[in-house]
Amino acid sequence: MATIHLCLTQDGTKREDVTLESLQDVLDDGVSLVWVDADADDETSIGMLQRMFGLHALAVEDALDRRQRAKYRLYDDMLYLEFYGLELVGEEIEPQELAMFVGENYVITVRHDGKPTLDGIHKRWQDQQINALSGKLSGQGNGFGANGRRKMTPMRLVYTILDEVVDNYFPAIEWLGEQISNLEDIVLEDDGRMHQVEIHRMRAEVFRVRRLLSPEQEVLNMLLRRDVPMMEDALLPYFADIHDHVLRVQDWTESYRDQLMTIADIQMSMQSQRLDRTVRTLTTWSIILMVCGIIAGIYGMNFTHMPELGWRLGYPLALGMMAAAAIGLGVYFRRRDWW
Repeated sequence: MATIHLCLTQDGTKREDVTLESLQDVLDDGVSLVWVDADADDETSIGMLQRMFGLHALAVEDALDRRQRAKYRLYDDMLYLEFYGLELVGEEIEPQELAMFVGENYVITVRHDGKPTLDGIHKRWQDQQINALSGKLSGQGNGFGANGRRKMTPMRLVYTILDEVVDNYFPAIEWLGEQISNLEDIVLEDDGRMHQVEIHRMRAEVFRVRRLLSPEQEVLNMLLRRDVPMMEDALLPYFADIHDHVLRVQDWTESYRDQLMTIADIQMSMQSQRLDRTVRTLTTWSIILMVCGIIAGIYGMNFTHMPELGWRLGYPLALGMMAAAAIGLGVYFRRRDWW
């Protein structure tokens, strides 16, 4: 069921008695701002909101579909935004879709399975934004109501939501960086043994985050172009701050991607070195055994006219020659660091 998170009258007074069924009457009375939160699986509430607010059918379709690209759409009297939240769930970063319909006096958020969570946003807006953020975003004597408080607008609420969502990127991205650093340490300590699966998993995680966040830069750039009718000039620096945060996260993921490529190169190099050392060791022993085999082969031919076959010390002499050859070759290869 859709939830009405916030309903403010023109003078900034909060109304707590508003339901979805009575919302139309409230809108007809000239409400300053309404924030409605809906579940994408609740088709009844979505249909009611579509009829009540005149939401564009294409935007509603995008809001209900999963795995949409972050986007910005400006219709006649409505702005549609698609954004993503990130949450660390177990050993994976879970993307969470958030759709927003923004009109002259309303904001409608549509989520799947109640994610990303808006509890902190709701509390921040109700407890702080009415007094604190309003003074921060504008100067005195410009747009204040009769009670001395700044008139709340939809784009101020949009800023609050996006700011909270983007701020929640950092714990997940920092965790990803720690995982990659730990993987690098493991690869170095383990002498480059097989870790391709883990490296591939980390690279896939970084790629997925980059794929989600790249279109968000376009969305924020469109908001900063001053083409949004309901955008206030005083809000532009704050949306620019959100844009900077997204760019910072993108820069981190770019560095993570490069770091993973370096880790993969290091692992391949160390594996090549290990293989090269193994081949050299086998080659060394092959040469030593080959020399010993030559000596044994010569004195194992058993020809009649071989003077050494009649020697009493022939057997120990052959063994001594093998030992001397093996030791000499071993010392030589060791000095050349072949084993």
